[in-house]
Amino acid sequence: MTFLIGLPVGSEWIFLIGYLIFLFPIPILTIVLYFKNRELKKQIKIMTAERNVLIQKLPDHR
Repeated sequence: MTFLIGLPVGSEWIFLIGYLIFLFPIPILTIVLYFKNRELKKQIKIMTAERNVLIQKLPDHR
């Protein structure tokens, strides 16, 4: 059994390269934003704990 592989010809290369340029950054951006979001969540937890400690140290002004 033989399979023929059709390669892009002429202007099809332009469309193929355009699709690759357009679609390639999407998974990379997704991964980068996922890790950035994780780091920000860690920082929020740390800062919340620090805030709670500072609130406890404040004198009660009721």
